[in-house]
Amino acid sequence: MNKKFIMTVLVIITIGFALYSHGELKEQEKIIGILEAKLQKLEEDNDKKSKEHDDLKQKLNMTQIEYENFDIYDVFLKEKNKIKNAYPWLETEKWDKIVIAPHDSDDKYISVNDSRILNSIGDFLHLKYETHEPPSGFTPDIPTYLYTFIKGDKQYDIEVVDRGIVEIEGKYYVANLNIHKLGEALIPSSSWNKPGNIDTKIASGGILIANQGVSYSTFRMTMFAKTLSEGKLLNNAPSDKGEKKGESTIFSHGEEIKLESYDSYLHIINNEKEYWYSLKDASFYLYHIFFGMG
Repeated sequence: MNKKFIMTVLVIITIGFALYSHGELKEQEKIIGILEAKLQKLEEDNDKKSKEHDDLKQKLNMTQIEYENFDIYDVFLKEKNKIKNAYPWLETEKWDKIVIAPHDSDDKYISVNDSRILNSIGDFLHLKYETHEPPSGFTPDIPTYLYTFIKGDKQYDIEVVDRGIVEIEGKYYVANLNIHKLGEALIPSSSWNKPGNIDTKIASGGILIANQGVSYSTFRMTMFAKTLSEGKLLNNAPSDKGEKKGESTIFSHGEEIKLESYDSYLHIINNEKEYWYSLKDASFYLYHIFFGMG
């Protein structure tokens, strides 16, 4: 081989290697650039997450402080004051009249003028807090009513839209669970769902009035009906009934049920029908279990 040829080959190899090395270097520089960009992005993300972490930690600390100082009574008190300021008429102690109408009838309404009822309605008007209508609307399991409270030349409407839920001026509030009982007691039922026997009428009663006061307790009505089932229904009035111990009246679905208690007997009068029950310690049951009074 001649020397010139060998030198030419060596030059070509050297140039080729140099060109390869230059290309490899460029590729490495490109990779380094990509890695540096990724590193910078990771650092930026880390700074952002670190700030989010600090913000969340600060919110957690503030929430813990609020939790430690949280007072449920204070929350309810503020809500009650808010309602009181919005509807000061709810604090009225004596109403002149209450008009009650069921939602399913415009013409079947009654006016309540009994002072005992008018003076005892205050507890029903102690609303607890504002609530909201469910997306699917209310699906009440009780009769619903419109109550119109009248004082002088002023009148105010409260709609019972569900058990323990009322509507006032387009807003909904949580109220006494028995607020529907006022209407249930005084509005006559349709013939198809009217209670039949006397203990059923008492169990579904809405108002009980006695010398000691007025009760709207569903529990007491039910317990008293159960007490009757434990006694014995007599065919005639007992000759040894003794002295009358007390009187009371139940209103149930537009009907008035009068009760008279004796030591061992209960006398019930409803729609001109009379019922006598033999029951040991009848006065005790009537006044301590049923009324929760005396």
